[in-house]
Amino acid sequence: MIEATRLFLKQTSFMKKQLLAIVATLTLLSYGLSAQTLTLTAGSAEIATSGVKNHLYNLNDLYFQYNTNTEVLEARVVETRASVYKANISTVAISGLTTAAQKLAWLENTHLKANTKQFNNLLPKTGIAVRYNVSGKATAIYGRYSESKTPLWEGNIDSIKTAASDNSTSLRLAALRAIVRGATPQLIGNNANVPTIAAGAAAGSGATVAITGNALNGELTINTGSSTTTTGVLATVTLPVACPNKCIVKLQPSSTFGSTQDSKVFTTTTAGTFVLNANGTALTASTADGKWFYTVTCN
Repeated sequence: MIEATRLFLKQTSFMKKQLLAIVATLTLLSYGLSAQTLTLTAGSAEIATSGVKNHLYNLNDLYFQYNTNTEVLEARVVETRASVYKANISTVAISGLTTAAQKLAWLENTHLKANTKQFNNLLPKTGIAVRYNVSGKATAIYGRYSESKTPLWEGNIDSIKTAASDNSTSLRLAALRAIVRGATPQLIGNNANVPTIAAGAAAGSGATVAITGNALNGELTINTGSSTTTTGVLATVTLPVACPNKCIVKLQPSSTFGSTQDSKVFTTTTAGTFVLNANGTALTASTADGKWFYTVTCN
C-alpha cells in the first residue's frame, strides 16, 4: 500500500511537471505572437519582433491570410512561402485605421481577395500568374517567378473578389487579365502601336488633325476649319491598348495658337480614349497649328 502511494505521488508529480511545461510553452508562443507588430504603408511592410531587428518588405512581395474566426492575420513571402508574421490583426498598424474591417479593406486595395471557408486570402496584384481551367472553374494563382511551388491560392474562380460589379466568370477573368497585365500595359508605350486621332464637328468644317508619339506621350495638332462651334467634340484620340479602368490625360500647349486656345478646351476620358471638347467658347476658325503635348497615365 505504501509503495503504491509512493508510485501514485511520483506519477502525479511527473504529470504536474509536464502540464507546467505545456503551459509555459503555450505562454511563450502566445507572447511571441503578441510581441510581433506589422506596420503597413503605401508599398511597404515592416515587421518588428521582440529581440529581433525590424524586417522590411515590399508590400507586393507578401501575401496574407486572415482567419475570420480567430482574427489572426498571417503574412508569407510570395517567393519562398515563408511565414514572416502571424498575430492578431490588432497588432497591425495602418495610419488612421483601427478596426479589423478597416485594415482588411485597406489591404483589399493593394491585394486580390479570395475566400476559402473562414479564411480571407489576400494575394498581391503585382507579380502573379493565373491558371484557369474552364472545366469546373478551377483557378490557381502563383507567384510569377515561383510557379514550381504550390499555388498561393487555388479554388473556384467565383471565390475571387475583384470588384462588386464583377459578378460573373467572364468579368472576373477580365479583371484578372487586367491585374496580370498591369496598370500600364507594355504595348501602350510602344511606338509601333500608335494612337489614332479623328476630328470632331466642333473643330469646324474641313478641320484636320494629326498625332505623333505613342499612347503614353506625344503631340497632337488641330487645324480648325470654318464654322467652329461652342460645344461638342474637337478631336478624339484612341489608344492602341486600353487602360484597365480609365486613362488620365494632361495637356500642355506647344504652339502659339495652341496657347491662345487652351482655355477653350477641356478633356474627357475612358479606358481607351481621350476626347478634346469645346468648353462653351468656339476655337478660332480656319486657323492652323493648334498644338498640344499630351501625357497619359493609366488608372
